[in-house]
This record gives sequence, C-alpha cells and structure tokens, in this order.
Amino acid sequence: MIITFLHHVQSYQTKCLLIAQQMVYEETITYTKNLKKAGQVLYLLLNTDEMPDESTLAQLRKKAYQIINRTELDAVAHQLTQQPTVDETRFWWQHLDTLERSFKLSLRPIIRVITLEGTPSVSPLLTAIQFLQRIFIKKQSLTQYDEGELPLDVIPTHLKRYLYGRDEQNKKKLLADRFEFLIYRLIRDEIEAGTLFSRHSVTYRRLEEELLSDQQWKNKTVLIKQTALPLLQVDIEDHVKDLQTQISRQLEDKEQNRGD
Repeated sequence: MIITFLHHVQSYQTKCLLIAQQMVYEETITYTKNLKKAGQVLYLLLNTDEMPDESTLAQLRKKAYQIINRTELDAVAHQLTQQPTVDETRFWWQHLDTLERSFKLSLRPIIRVITLEGTPSVSPLLTAIQFLQRIFIKKQSLTQYDEGELPLDVIPTHLKRYLYGRDEQNKKKLLADRFEFLIYRLIRDEIEAGTLFSRHSVTYRRLEEELLSDQQWKNKTVLIKQTALPLLQVDIEDHVKDLQTQISRQLEDKEQNRGD
C-alpha cells in the first residue's frame, strides 16, 4: 500500500513538473517575441521618418499599439524594469489545482489506513498525518476547519507564498487543496529519506526492525556459527593480524621490485 501511495504522489509530481516546464518555455517564447515588438516601439522614438518631431504623444501611442497591444507592452515594460524571472514553481502549483479531484480519490483512501512512525525530526508531519486521518475517517474536509486548527507548521517557509491566496475581501487565505497535497509530498520525501517508516511494510520499515534484539544477540556465538560463513568463524583479532601480515608482505614486495 505504501508503494502504491509513493507511486501516485510521484506520478502527480511528474505531471505538474512537465506542465510547469512547458509553461516556462511558452512564457519565455512569448516574452522574447514581445521584447522584439517593444524594440520596434522604441525605434519609433528615434525614427523621425516614421514619427516626425512634431508628432503628438497620442500619435506615438497609437502607432505603438499597432505593433503590440497595451497589455503586452505593459508586461514587457514591467519585465524590463525588474529582474527577469520565470516562476516554474508557480506553474507547478497552478497545474496541481486541476488535479485536486484525482489526487483526493487516489490518496485519501490510502492515507486513512496506513500506519506511519518516524524520528523526532518529523513529529510535526506525523501530527499532520494524524489530523488528516481523523478528518477523513469522519468524511470531513480541510475547509471545514479554521486555519488555526490546522497543522500549518509543516509548511516550509519557501513554499508559503504558493499555499496562500486571497478571498473575496482580499484577505490572506490558505489554499486547502494545495496544503493537503503538500502533506502527501512531504510524506513521500520522508519515507524515501528513511525518517518515516511503517513496521507493516517490508521495504519501508525502520532499520531496527531488520536487526536482532538485545535478547537475541546474547546468543551471538551460536548465531554466528549458524551462519556457516567462514569469515565470521575467525576471531577478529586473528583476522586483523592476518591482514596486517598480508599488507606488510605486499609492501616488501613493492620495495624489492623498486630496488630491482
């Protein structure tokens, strides 16, 4: 089930990334085309044949808007006066908005039933997971809760600008669907990092589950013999001495060959 969850999250992330990259490409192309048109507008100021000195500002604007419409010219002017940036992350989250119904149908049934544990570093995320599980079992949604009731401390600082919008009164408002998917994305990241795990999973259980208990290790002599591995049957100090002897012989041989 965890593998299915990871697969779905990665699939949605990939879809968003591909669309975001396409949008960056298209915006760059559009900007380049409009920049060329803006150059033609600037040329009007210098070309006295096209626009004689006695021309009015209104005539200049009219001629300019025949080359490029006002909205596009305003956008180019803004970009020329600002540090040019194309925000791929903004496009990523915008496309995620179109997938909200799909990811809810795919991921909510899984998140309701999986049991996850984690290291102290992911305590806020575990709290968020438990919160989602509680409200989904009740067949509720995040929008039914005030923002103060939500586990918002899992939101990384660099992503906050993408998880908030404005309501009808132009007040800052959490975008609940984006916040929900952020939790899924964080879960995937931490499972892959090994800080989130499930004792019911063969692949994604914690390291301690793979190790012998202290009680079992008390019989280590018997356990080592049962492995039937020759190297483990050798006393460690004797093995180290053998290695030292081998290395000394190799060094002597090299010195002798160098002398010859």
